[in-house]
Amino acid sequence: MNSYKIVGGKISLEIAVVDIGKIRLHEETVPNLVERLADEMRRDGVLKNPIIVDKKSLVVLDGMHRVAAAKKIGCRRMPVCLVDYDDRSITVGAWYRTVKNAKSTKQLIPLLNKMKLKFEERESAPMENVFEKDFIAALLIDRKRMLLIHGVEADVRKSYEIIAAIESEAERSGFQIDYETESDAKNKLEKGEVDVVIATPPAHKEHILRAGVSLNPFPHKATRHRIPSRPLDINIPLTILTNRDTTLEQANNVVLQFLGSRKLSRMPAGSLIENRRYEEEVFLFE
Repeated sequence: MNSYKIVGGKISLEIAVVDIGKIRLHEETVPNLVERLADEMRRDGVLKNPIIVDKKSLVVLDGMHRVAAAKKIGCRRMPVCLVDYDDRSITVGAWYRTVKNAKSTKQLIPLLNKMKLKFEERESAPMENVFEKDFIAALLIDRKRMLLIHGVEADVRKSYEIIAAIESEAERSGFQIDYETESDAKNKLEKGEVDVVIATPPAHKEHILRAGVSLNPFPHKATRHRIPSRPLDINIPLTILTNRDTTLEQANNVVLQFLGSRKLSRMPAGSLIENRRYEEEVFLFE
């Protein structure tokens, strides 16, 4: 496969176009977010940023919702950034949940009892230590105590099914769920900006590849990949991705020529681009 290679970054990056049906999602998507992205794509007429995938398996590491949105608007192909998932600098984090309208974990106990979940109460302790020592599906934490939700088996995917069920029941009960990085959730809890955090167990690369290849995805917002470099603003016209009269090879060649004609700038980690601060370095097409 021909690809546009970006050299000089912290990891090897290759941009290419692949058949959208060969791309594997390791997480489920949120329907209203897919709809919003599909509307943005229709309005802009381009696919702005490539999804990031494992080069060997085409399992998506970043961009699940963009794939679903592209399918929704009739894209036959998808621009991808291929990376070596075995690279140790690519790591996996989690999305913690913050619970608004709950003053403490005690307010969530009736919800857990209603769901017939097994849990125990302890004084607050470092979250990661609990996941390391015991098989715990999730932790519900306030500034004084934590509720340990027990899983049914040593399967991190099953844990996220339990977490998704807790989210749904919490929202039906009038609580609001938001998603934060591990560090942001902890900081907000310490500062009193939120009163309850749901800490989630770490998934590992083998879990993610297995979920994608087996077509048995995790529930939404299970993983957060930390990738040290990424390309942005490729702005591939949708006409290239939806055209039924061209082959994949032809579409790929058009995209490679298009990218080759553009200026590429390297932005350091921490750069603010379109009101978002990126933790990783960014290669920006202009």
